[in-house]
Amino acid sequence: MALEVWIVAPAIDQSGVSCSVSLTSPFRVDQRGKQEFAVYGTSVDCHYLQLNI
Repeated sequence: MALEVWIVAPAIDQSGVSCSVSLTSPFRVDQRGKQEFAVYGTSVDCHYLQLNI
């Protein structure tokens, strides 16, 4: 069984934002490769997106 690796990470430094989530503004997503995505949002936004791809 082959596992696929998907990379979903913040596009800019998000250190110090803890468990913040974007509630009032939408976050942007740029596809950088076949299974590589850069999220202009918080780290929690990345997790949410990764679970819903």
